[in-house]
Amino acid sequence: MSLVRYQTPNSVMWPSLDRWASLRNDLDSLIDSSPDSTRRSTSIAMFDLDGFKDVNDTLGHSTGDQLLQEVAQRMSAMASGKARVYRLGGDEFVLTLPDCGDPRAIAQLVDSILRRLGEGFDINGHRLFIGASAGIAIAPADGLTVEDLISNADLALYDAKAAGGHGYRLFLPVLRAKAQARRELDTELRRACAEREFVLYFQPQIRISDGAVVGAEALLRWRHPEQGVLGPGAFIEALADSPVVLEVGRWVLQTACESAAAWRAKGLPPLRIGVNLFSAQFHGGTLLEDGAFHPQVAKGAGVQQVFGDDWEWTASPYMPYPGFEPAAGLVGEYNAKFMCNQFVLRGGSCATPSSHIRASYRNFFPPPARWQFSGIRLAK
Repeated sequence: MSLVRYQTPNSVMWPSLDRWASLRNDLDSLIDSSPDSTRRSTSIAMFDLDGFKDVNDTLGHSTGDQLLQEVAQRMSAMASGKARVYRLGGDEFVLTLPDCGDPRAIAQLVDSILRRLGEGFDINGHRLFIGASAGIAIAPADGLTVEDLISNADLALYDAKAAGGHGYRLFLPVLRAKAQARRELDTELRRACAEREFVLYFQPQIRISDGAVVGAEALLRWRHPEQGVLGPGAFIEALADSPVVLEVGRWVLQTACESAAAWRAKGLPPLRIGVNLFSAQFHGGTLLEDGAFHPQVAKGAGVQQVFGDDWEWTASPYMPYPGFEPAAGLVGEYNAKFMCNQFVLRGGSCATPSSHIRASYRNFFPPPARWQFSGIRLAK
């Protein structure tokens, strides 16, 4: 991992053969400079820029590099006295503050830096706005070694970003327990995918006027070998971030197709089938090939005439916004309908008015695409 140190507002990046070792050595000298009984307090904060990737992707790496230098200069200007700012690889920075064991003091400094970084940057004729998130850890309470201190600051940073970013979090022991639980759950999800522990339940959709069954929604459940059948609240968020999410998503589509075909073969009329999608299925670029839209899949499941023009796709409540552009082909070519669950922005829920969601979908699926906004489904 590379490191660049900034000591003054006007400093420039200076190279080092082993920059990570430089940071380790500096922190190690701060933490271990006194006997255990009188160990010095040292605060560190890990920063991660919010929105930096968009700058790199849209304006190029040259502009991104200049932005990083501007960020470093602003941080260094705010970090006066004994404080020092380091740049780790990418868009991550570390602030060290010796002889500071007061959470309020380090939090106040970090908050000031975050506010300063939230102000605009003028680079190459562009007015750029980014933000940052930060995680704080304080030695010796939050770690007696460099590894523990950095690891705990990183956990606090993860918590800050999970809460929506543009803020900071102090390390708490519960964060490590949560991280361990996430790792264990991810391992179990990989096993569940390999061992075919996921099942689909179908919830009927009934027309109020006459009580007729007009559709069904495919609901993913996990038949856990020890805990029994688990609802989505126990695993769906972790699954959305898991490497196996695309495989599970494809299996859901395939199974829904096969189930609908079986119902049709038994003489049931065509039903509207609702399938919940993960954001990865939108961004993966293979959604058209994963489900009944693909000719081979449709032929294998016998569903050419199962659905007709009455598909219904449900946006995952963990889908980041925006993120629906790749699905425009579904709407334009296959007349798919979209139902929105309780709409959740990354990092927190929101009570978005239906008119706003409707307008947002229009932006992503403009004419001449044939689309229909089916409604909003509120789900707990």
